[in-house]
Amino acid sequence: DFIISKSCENSVICWKPGNLDANRNEKSTIEDESTIIQKLDAKDCDIWFIRFSMDSEEKCLALGNRTGKILVWDLDVEHPSDIRCSVLSNPKCVSTIRQTSMSRSGNTIIAVCDDATIWRWQKN
Repeated sequence: DFIISKSCENSVICWKPGNLDANRNEKSTIEDESTIIQKLDAKDCDIWFIRFSMDSEEKCLALGNRTGKILVWDLDVEHPSDIRCSVLSNPKCVSTIRQTSMSRSGNTIIAVCDDATIWRWQKN
């Protein structure tokens, strides 16, 4: 079981509570131990309350930033080092994107900005 989280440190992190090699039935003796599985760099995401979204199969992750861009990662890769980020942008979208929502298939992304605009991106 993994957890994906975003804070104000310009990254999205996939991590596992406890030791990666620990047996599920075996209780860790250190309660605050965790293992980072993967770190995704997210430029201009250094403020609180920017929420990411994922498609229903958890193969794609979308995250807005404070410059009006959406960062999209394809997580369906052979090895975590193969994960790449694509950037969606529009010259008129320059306000912080606080939240994204992705359709179940991952083909549509909706973004809500601080300036009360709503943006939609559709995959071709």
